[in-house]
Amino acid sequence: MEKPEDISFDESIEKFANTVLELEKQDYHSNLEPFELHAKKRRQQLHDYFYNFKKTFTHGYQVLFQEIEKEKAQRDLSQKK
Repeated sequence: MEKPEDISFDESIEKFANTVLELEKQDYHSNLEPFELHAKKRRQQLHDYFYNFKKTFTHGYQVLFQEIEKEKAQRDLSQKK
């Protein structure tokens, strides 16, 4: 089940992607790939990029939190001695 913050994150990415694609559409000229196909690929790239960033960022915070908890436990043990 999606969390409210995920929905907001999705909406933010979608707004950003729409803005990027609107700007790109003005200068896009290709005989090989219609803009609609380019837009679909670009939108997916943007979604992938931001989801990977969020995942990595969240993981980094989890690792930091775990290390802080370890240090706190070690400090508590050394104070009991």
